[in-house]
Amino acid sequence: MLLQYGKSEVMLVALEYGGQWRENLAPQPGVDLVMVVQVAGEDPLLFARRFLDKVLAVIARGSDVTSAVLAVAPNVDARCLEARCAIARTLLRVLRRGSRRELHLIEPSKPSADCRAHLLAIAEGLTENSLTDCEIHVGYQTFRSASTGAPRVGG
Repeated sequence: MLLQYGKSEVMLVALEYGGQWRENLAPQPGVDLVMVVQVAGEDPLLFARRFLDKVLAVIARGSDVTSAVLAVAPNVDARCLEARCAIARTLLRVLRRGSRRELHLIEPSKPSADCRAHLLAIAEGLTENSLTDCEIHVGYQTFRSASTGAPRVGG
């Protein structure tokens, strides 16, 4: 079934195979949910490309992305990390400045220390030398810059 959406508000979600959706992240009433789920055995970079294609389609229809989620699986190999970085950068770019949008980087319910550390590194990389007012959450916490300790929500 193909979701019909047009010039609307949208929440974008990239859900890796083995990642977990959190019900508390459900979009606000009136906001469409556009979720792309990685298929079992799908290469992480192919999944990232498929997600990017969906994002481009959403933007081309004039939809306004109000929030975004990357829900990751427990694995932390190089191809997964590369795909996650590409997805996270794409999500941050489609969240309009000046609107205080939210990006959620969600680990599995029982993440390894490496998984959480990689999500924190992705969040740090997204905010380094970047002018964004997007609020970034890693798990249930708002991301805070390692250098200042302050939330990275200002430019």
